[in-house]
Parts: sequence; C-alpha cells; structure tokens
Amino acid sequence: IELLDRALDYYDTNEYNVVADIDEELMDLVLLRGNEIVYRKSMPKGTKDIVADIQYYVRKEFLAVMPEGLTIKILNMIRSDETSEDEFIEVRMRDLVSGIPKDYKLPRGAIEEVIDSGISKLYDFVKLFFDEMSKEGVLTEEALTNIGEKGIIYAGPLYTHGIMRERSP
Repeated sequence: IELLDRALDYYDTNEYNVVADIDEELMDLVLLRGNEIVYRKSMPKGTKDIVADIQYYVRKEFLAVMPEGLTIKILNMIRSDETSEDEFIEVRMRDLVSGIPKDYKLPRGAIEEVIDSGISKLYDFVKLFFDEMSKEGVLTEEALTNIGEKGIIYAGPLYTHGIMRERSP
C-alpha cells in the first residue's frame, strides 16, 4: 500500500493507474482509480525465479554453484554500460563436483536470454491481467486512455536495477 500511495503522488487521483509491483516471490498487478483498488491480480512469480533460472543455467552448463549474491551482481553487470560490449562475464564460483573455487567465463548473450525469458513470463502475466479486466468489463475506455497516456508504474528490484526498464516491450 505504501508503494501505491507513493505512485499516486505523481498522478491525478481521479484517473486510472496500473501498478506492477514485482518483488522476490510475487508479482502484484493493481488497477486503481484514485485511491481505490478496482481490480487486482497476483502471480507467484517474481525476481527470485529469474535469479533461480540463472543459477540453474550455470549449474547445468558449467557444473558450478552460483550464490544468489553473485547472481544479483551479474544482473547489475548485464545492465551496466561499462560491460555491455564484453562478450563474456568473468566470475569466480565453486565447481559443483569438487567444491573448489574456479574462474569461469559466462557468455553474456546466454545470460541475457535467460533474463529475457523470465521477464517475458512476467509480461505475459501483464497481458493476461489486461485480458481478464477486459472480459470482466473493468477495462473501460477511460481507463485505457489513462493507462495509454501514462503507461504502467513498475516497481521492485528488477525495475529499480534497470533490468525491466531496458527490456520493456
């Protein structure tokens, strides 16, 4: 609710707004008119799933264990302009079999594909949210106009780290 209050500070409270709050375990989509919730839907998928997808990719392809903190660091590196030209991301991880730390070169393009796949699932949920609102008659012409003019308010770690912002459709 605090997020919704902050988001509404930027907009006329008589207009419709859509807020997508994506945290570690949940994506929550809310259609608001003023301070009232008109429609709400949640999905048990969030940033944790994208982190887990990257860790699974590394485990499968490199037989290495990638800690969550390193995965978050890689998400930030992917977003960074400084490393955008690099073909590989060099990291130190533990070998899955021996447990010994080793240096690895992760292909940047493959990691980006894993991220894009996870984000695509989140955007599919946004589309489903709009389809369901439309079927239930909640998505009025006025709501569509307001949302079309302002877009969706995204919040959460993927957005604040710039990952979703750069991959918005």
